[in-house]
Order: sequence, then C-alpha cells, then structure tokens
Amino acid sequence: MSRIYHTQPKAHRAEATEIDTIKPDLDDAIITRGYQECRFDITLEGEDIQELGLRLLFYNQRLNVWFTGACYSLNSAGQHSITAITRGATVFLWLSSFKGTSFNFSADYCLS
Repeated sequence: MSRIYHTQPKAHRAEATEIDTIKPDLDDAIITRGYQECRFDITLEGEDIQELGLRLLFYNQRLNVWFTGACYSLNSAGQHSITAITRGATVFLWLSSFKGTSFNFSADYCLS
C-alpha cells in the first residue's frame, strides 16, 4: 500500500559537515502535530564514508528534554530515505557519529 504525504518537502538540515555536539534548538525542530509519520529525504556526499550515525530525537515539552528514539546508520554517499512514526511529536534528526574522511549532509522532510 502506498503512502500519501500531505505536505510538500521542506528543509530540515542543510549542508552539515560535522556531527552534532549540543542538543538542538527547538526552532530547528520539526513539529509533526496532526500527522502520523515523518519521511526524511537525505542527501549524503563526502569522501571515504564508512558510517554516519543518525538518531531521531523526540522532545518532551513537560520535562524540557530531548529523548533518543530510533537510531540509523548510513554507509555510503547518495540519496537515502528514512520514514519514522512520530505521532505528532516534535522531532529532530541528530548526527551522532561519523567514520570516514569528510561528509556533507542535507535532509528535507514531509509529513503524512
């Protein structure tokens, strides 16, 4: 069964070249209120990419804290897509680790 995405793709991350070391600002997060899923369309470029670790962070507004959800690993340059069940949460795609020489990461998202 095919999935119909209800929003047009929007930019989430643009040309990141380093892993994330501090928790994201809420202004950079994706608010998925009213939607079940978030699809990330990822462009990964670079040299000698062995592994780029990604974590989907979920924001708990009552506690004012980010929690780690699903973890993903990309091991080659190219176009990648990740679909996550978010159920209206506020989320952020965190770059957690990198093995290789260099990378350039961009991600768009759309909601369903």
